[in-house]
Amino acid sequence: MSYEADYRGGYRKRRVEKQRYFDEREEVYSYPSEIEADSSVKNSVHVLVEI
Repeated sequence: MSYEADYRGGYRKRRVEKQRYFDEREEVYSYPSEIEADSSVKNSVHVLVEI
């Protein structure tokens, strides 16, 4: 089973949102790039997974 499948399987009861943005300030990588991430919040626990 892949890491993504484990992640999604463990959070089935949570709402997972896909987010996509362009990082022009080069904060994630050292060059401008499009970033995709899944995020979930439950009981004040924030989970962010970059794909």
